[in-house]
Amino acid sequence: MTSHIWPGAGRQRLFVSLVCLLVAGTMIGLSANLAKLAAEAGLTPFALLAWSVLGASLVHLGAAISRSPCSMRRSAPSTIEQDSPSLIDAPG
Repeated sequence: MTSHIWPGAGRQRLFVSLVCLLVAGTMIGLSANLAKLAAEAGLTPFALLAWSVLGASLVHLGAAISRSPCSMRRSAPSTIEQDSPSLIDAPG
């Protein structure tokens, strides 16, 4: 598609896809082993789930911030269309 503009874009995209696939597979394999170890250590399934969700959310937050930090600072539109219906003016 746009590989004529960026000659290495196809290879880079393939490399990133393969790395993501390997990382996801590794995490799935580790989660089964960690669940077994957590159960043996007396950790409840809910606590394991909570820690897993916290870790995943921190990874996603870091990726989002590193990818486009300015996208979190978008401001609201400066103009409001007068012809658009409002929830306050809705009939009923």
